[in-house]
Amino acid sequence: MVNDVNYLSYYAARQAAITLFISNVRWRKLSDVKRKLKDFLYKENKLPTLMISQIDFLNEQILREVQRWHEKHLKIFPENIKNNPSGTKRLFHPSEHLRLFYPRLVWKEKIIEIDDYKTAKEIVKKECQNWTLMEFQFAACYNMIDIIENERKYDKVRLRTLHQQLSDHPVYDFWIALLQDSNMWRIFFNREARLLRQKVSLLLQFAITNGFTEILRFIWPKISINHQEQIGFLCWKKVCFRAEHPHVVRFLCDKLCHINSVSLARLTWDCFYEKIYKATLDKDEQSLPDRAENYNKLLMLLQNWCPILRQAMLARENYRAITDMFRYRRQEELELFIEYLNRSQLTEAIKIVDKIYEKRRSTSNSNLREIVIRRQATV
Repeated sequence: MVNDVNYLSYYAARQAAITLFISNVRWRKLSDVKRKLKDFLYKENKLPTLMISQIDFLNEQILREVQRWHEKHLKIFPENIKNNPSGTKRLFHPSEHLRLFYPRLVWKEKIIEIDDYKTAKEIVKKECQNWTLMEFQFAACYNMIDIIENERKYDKVRLRTLHQQLSDHPVYDFWIALLQDSNMWRIFFNREARLLRQKVSLLLQFAITNGFTEILRFIWPKISINHQEQIGFLCWKKVCFRAEHPHVVRFLCDKLCHINSVSLARLTWDCFYEKIYKATLDKDEQSLPDRAENYNKLLMLLQNWCPILRQAMLARENYRAITDMFRYRRQEELELFIEYLNRSQLTEAIKIVDKIYEKRRSTSNSNLREIVIRRQATV
């Protein structure tokens, strides 16, 4: 019954926070919206203090998620857009249009997360009926084939215009090349070729780095395993280092582990341990917000890696991640790591922990050792 009340309280606060955001955002900058929401909440005396603090906390999460969406979609605009097609200088960058779309954001149920694909569909449907350029940009980046292949709308003249307006962007260069010449399908996806074609390689790098999983899922089955290995391992380290797009991490990890799990583990270790070090051990160089950010990235990676890679990372270098957390008495991180170990790995980890405990007997170390033993008993 208590859990039901907590869930109901959270859902009510979540809906209130989203409604407040939508009511106040319009085309404002997020910094202005944040200030407006805080002023409204803390000047409103009709709500209980606990509810105000809960809504304020959820507002922070909403603004952070909208900022993520905004930064991701800045990438759909070519960097060299400085002039209008007529040659006159633009008064503002086209990415400023993104603020117009904030009221169209579609939120996933029960959590504070934007559904990027449904949002793109909503923007195309409601905002781009007479805005062909923006429609093409969202359709190309979200793989809306029915829109892109509409020959009545995107005829040869329109494609030439789009090429002039959107040149030097990997997504639009790829799609315009395909639409202008259907033979490019065969050329782009030649499985016998030693290397990927440049346009396909740049497209995949863009999709992986910036979190456009719709493109990734569309292109991946069309290229050979050798090409998948080339592009996947090329981008993997950057994906883990930035740790921004969980869906990309999950997709790539699953695919690359089936191709070469040993090389993937070797490539991942440095990035994984760097996150541990910056999140837990490097107190002198890292500020508290930086450590919190690195811890969240570490948590995201552990949650989205496949079980094979996750267990390989935790067992690597004689369970270094586990033993370091034990040595430095990091209980929260230790509990997090042992949660992902299987029974045989827990047995090995306990043996190593016991060796450290024999050299450094103390009450705190005894408590940490008991945590590992209890975890083994529950697996």
